[in-house]
Amino acid sequence: MPLNKLGNMMESRGLWEIGSRVPEAWRDVAYVGAKTALGLLFPDGSRRWNLQRDYNWELLLPAIPSLPDAEMAVSGYCQAVEFSDYGMSEVSKIRYGPYRRGYAGFYDIGNLIMTFLKPAEDIVSEYFMAWKDLIVDGNGFYSPKNVYAKPVRVRLYGRDGADMDRFVFEGVFPVSPLAQHALSYKSEEVVEFKIECNVDWLARNEE
Repeated sequence: MPLNKLGNMMESRGLWEIGSRVPEAWRDVAYVGAKTALGLLFPDGSRRWNLQRDYNWELLLPAIPSLPDAEMAVSGYCQAVEFSDYGMSEVSKIRYGPYRRGYAGFYDIGNLIMTFLKPAEDIVSEYFMAWKDLIVDGNGFYSPKNVYAKPVRVRLYGRDGADMDRFVFEGVFPVSPLAQHALSYKSEEVVEFKIECNVDWLARNEE
């Protein structure tokens, strides 16, 4: 199909506005990519792209025995989540004469970073303090890992409310300091609580 004809099709489907945002040199590439994707993006004849948004998500924290049912309330105060999958931070390098050859190195996964608003009755700090207390028992010994390592879930939703992505973080437990305060009379900002947690494994689209 000629590009100009495909461009007319995109305009009639409400895609021209999106196509016009990219530089002229990339516009033809965008049209060709849209041509192959039209059948998937518009199965019901809809004129809108069903794209993931950075605000359509939900955090599901694990249950802590000493604070039953608190996980749902604390999850609702979460304002931001940052995470990444396994990546190769280092590559083994060997010289062959004037050339270099790279070989796979160790995989590493980033920590899970969550930001919460702190309510007046600070259940957020209380929840993570109770979680951290699971790591060391009352006698000062480390607990078995299955006691304190918990699964955390993040769900991403589409515009229609249907699941688009599901992430399950395994082996999660808090590692950053829980007492974090930066108070000032110069502003009237809402106090936030930022926590960093270890992650052993990240699974996608699993319950």
